Amino acid sequence: MIPEPSMLFPPTQGTDMRQVSSTIAERAALIDTLPWGARFPWHEVQILAGLMRRAVVASKGVIFRESTAGDYMALVQAGEINVLRADSTGKPQLMATVRPGQTLGEMTLVDEWTRSGTAIAVTEVQLIVLTRAGYDHLCEQHPAIALRLMTQFARIISQRLRRASKALVEP
Repeated sequence: MIPEPSMLFPPTQGTDMRQVSSTIAERAALIDTLPWGARFPWHEVQILAGLMRRAVVASKGVIFRESTAGDYMALVQAGEINVLRADSTGKPQLMATVRPGQTLGEMTLVDEWTRSGTAIAVTEVQLIVLTRAGYDHLCEQHPAIALRLMTQFARIISQRLRRASKALVEP
């Protein structure tokens, strides 16, 4: 059973994301142009594109907020995003800048915890979004693709952990 189209786009309450109309073919072509998409054969890119949706966020718009439930991840097609986290005094600190070809929000699809930071668009941002419903459908109907996707998430998270570990000992 394919998730209903409304389940394939995240709730936008508390964010400034808005869905942009696109076809599976258009989304697949966009995914395929990014380094992230190169890890998947074309037929798998098409399956992923069928479960993903395009979104746009204006400059200074919120993509997600720290400590809120995470039910989607995004692949950045265009634009730049700052991910901020409040320090012990409540002051936002820059954790990362996310650029085209990179992902954000995938940790919540892995661990189902709340967001570890707030994502704010530095410029207008174009995203390709995968919701938890889309990911769950992928796991049920296409487990080999889901495994390849989870392996990609593990690589991304591992690289971030290595950078964070290095920053702890080398200021």
